[in-house]
Amino acid sequence: MGIGIDEDTGIIVQGDTFEVLGESYVVIYDGTRWSKERDTIYELPKGSREFYTLKSGDEYNLKTRSVITFEDKEFLSLSESELKKYCSDYKLVGANRISKMFIENGALQFKTNGQTFSLYPSQKLDFT
Repeated sequence: MGIGIDEDTGIIVQGDTFEVLGESYVVIYDGTRWSKERDTIYELPKGSREFYTLKSGDEYNLKTRSVITFEDKEFLSLSESELKKYCSDYKLVGANRISKMFIENGALQFKTNGQTFSLYPSQKLDFT
């Protein structure tokens, strides 16, 4: 296994996992190939020298030697009333625009620059 960390980039290791932080990339060689588009990990043929890159926010499991995909991640479970504490208008530091966090159709949303993004992209929240 090999890990290469580019300039202005780092990793934060907690237990068996690390998360990439910074402006550039971390390169991993571990005998697998991860497809972010398909969210799938492929075994490489013996002797392959292929590697992949992780950018800020990507995570890796050192024990299983695999990228932590969206489906592997654990998410906070907050009630609607707990989430509403964070719903508000926000002014971005150094910018002259206001962004908004709100709940709509059972999903937590973030609106900035005229575009709305779901903060839980693969599922809607179920408030029961």
